[in-house]
Amino acid sequence: MEKKSLRIMLAIFMGILTGSLIATKITTDFWWLGVIIGGVSAYLLCDIKAIILAVPKAWNHVSSWRLHENTKARIIVTLKFLANVLFVGVANLFLSTFCSQKLEIVGAVLPIIFNFFFFVAIVFFFLMVVALFDRNIEYNNYCRFWLKYANPLSMLTISPILATYYTVRFLWKKRTEIGKGIVWSVSCFGKFFKHLFILTYSDERLLCFVFASAGTITSYILNFDMLQILVFAVIGAVVGVLNYRLISLRFIIKMKAEV
Repeated sequence: MEKKSLRIMLAIFMGILTGSLIATKITTDFWWLGVIIGGVSAYLLCDIKAIILAVPKAWNHVSSWRLHENTKARIIVTLKFLANVLFVGVANLFLSTFCSQKLEIVGAVLPIIFNFFFFVAIVFFFLMVVALFDRNIEYNNYCRFWLKYANPLSMLTISPILATYYTVRFLWKKRTEIGKGIVWSVSCFGKFFKHLFILTYSDERLLCFVFASAGTITSYILNFDMLQILVFAVIGAVVGVLNYRLISLRFIIKMKAEV
């Protein structure tokens, strides 16, 4: 089987599987979200490499705006901080679960309270270690800031007042710029997605979208269970590839060539 056919099969399979799980298992009230997500997933997965290559081209086409170097540095520091906190959070999940079992903490509320304070303790221990030993001055200052204003004592006293005051003051002073920024963002991203669609559109992607959406709707109407969804996703993927090989390639492409 050629690579394009294999990509189409995998895209339809993942689209039907993802959409059906959302529509039937996660949110039956908003089943149409599953249809949209399943179709879009298949559309994107048909050739994900082309999507990745088209993103910078589409952005360059619609906007000359670029991140300032200082902004880039701040974003990198923030992402590094969040990644570290995420790691600490995962470690906390395992450690607190282990400790709560050893301490025989029972009930529905107590483990949650214990887990929260355990997480706060580990995060502030991490911040203190960084503040004392990390040689990256900008990152060090970033952690010192959170250590100063996000500790439990500050959070219960002055931090909410300062946060409210500075947020309201900033929004009022920058109200014009914020309004213009919202309008610019909506316009820019609308043009971006339009150009991205133009760059990446193909009959194969449309086929994947249609089959994945139809498969999701069928799964929802028939209320499939997990095993049935998996089987139906495989069947839908095979039928989609057969449709591509027997109809799209043999007839549609010939018709286009004749025109």
